[in-house]
Amino acid sequence: PAQTLTSTVDILAQARGIQSGKKLVRPVEATLRIREIIQETPDVKTFRLCNADGKIPFDYPGKFAKVGMQIGGEDVWKSFTISSSPTQPETIDLTIKLNPAGQLTREMFTTLEVGSELRIKGAQGGYYFDPDNHTEPLVLISAGSGVTPMMSITRFLEASQQNRSVTFLYGARTPADIIFHEECLSLSHNANWFRYFVTLSQTDERWQGSAGRLSFEHVLEQVTDLTGSRYFLCGPNEFMDEICAQLKQHGVASALIHTEQFHKSNTPATV
Repeated sequence: PAQTLTSTVDILAQARGIQSGKKLVRPVEATLRIREIIQETPDVKTFRLCNADGKIPFDYPGKFAKVGMQIGGEDVWKSFTISSSPTQPETIDLTIKLNPAGQLTREMFTTLEVGSELRIKGAQGGYYFDPDNHTEPLVLISAGSGVTPMMSITRFLEASQQNRSVTFLYGARTPADIIFHEECLSLSHNANWFRYFVTLSQTDERWQGSAGRLSFEHVLEQVTDLTGSRYFLCGPNEFMDEICAQLKQHGVASALIHTEQFHKSNTPATV
């Protein structure tokens, strides 16, 4: 998810949306009021924004929105992946990890409250799930706050009742750092199309699951149709680069691999 980061646009994904006969929405700038703030983990909050008037168009899960605030007399803009589903357009959820060294997230965590207004520009980006063109079983692979686009896709699939096979692999640091854990556990128990796997790099005696950083070995263990699945990856660049390279080495076509790549920037994301 883009925080102090800029997204690299996936031109091929944009082309697929156009070829499907659907015109991609253009990002719109608007001011939305915060309806709710949810403490997801000790350093992650979801800012739920009221979009009841439909000011921000949101067509495909996986896209991001820019957030703008005035800090020290200057406009500061950063990008964050939307974690809610476009099937619920009346709200826009931005699930954000605090960056102690970052201007915008520190300002958001310390000054925003329910009722505050926030400038938003979205939804945008070429990294998204298109149900009409992405018909393969899905493998969603993320680490840390990279889970946000995976939740948007998963929530979209659940709400639209597509009953598509999804394997959701997630790497976190400690049990307390698992974002959306209860929601994913509940879905895995109640939906036969959703498989949920978590591994932790730091465990304690209470953790009964997998230990160790999420790696390609976990992908091999959890994915039943390696070359016939479509992959969405999000997390640290090195993490994605390694898994992407391994997928290709094992015969997965590049067209089936979507990565949300980010790099540090002083300017907002452009598409």
